Amino acid sequence: YYFFLFLIQCSIFRLNSSRRRFPPGPKPLPFVGNTMQLLKDPMDLVRSLENYGEMSCLYLSGRPMIVLNKMEIVKEAFVHNGSVFSGRPRVPIIDWITEGLGIIMVTYGNAWRQQRRFALHTLRDFGLGKKSLEERVAEEARYLVEEMLKHEGSFTLNFYY
Repeated sequence: YYFFLFLIQCSIFRLNSSRRRFPPGPKPLPFVGNTMQLLKDPMDLVRSLENYGEMSCLYLSGRPMIVLNKMEIVKEAFVHNGSVFSGRPRVPIIDWITEGLGIIMVTYGNAWRQQRRFALHTLRDFGLGKKSLEERVAEEARYLVEEMLKHEGSFTLNFYY
């Protein structure tokens, strides 16, 4: 019993001391951070981040994640200072699932370059960057607009199927 109280107290102390180094954000819970808020209503959490300014901080599973809330800040970070912000945090479960391969969660470096080169060559073989693929995307966009116009008034897009 006392051991669990000790663990919770250590987690609270660690959260409070690390929160001082990061931008403001919603108050996280010990161990899970803001994961419960994210699972409950993701869009409500995203909207609440705007109250914290241009940058805010979320804790997902106890790990801090910086959220950039304005397009100008995103452009500054990823376009003008891309090499500084190009890395990804190591997530052990993702490393285990992908066996250290993949392109999305790989830290910028030699492995990332190899995976990117392979992905681009493969996508080119499937027609990426060719006129035929562009026509297909335009056709799908027209179909989407037609479907949206069938609904009178406003409607909600649901991307969580």
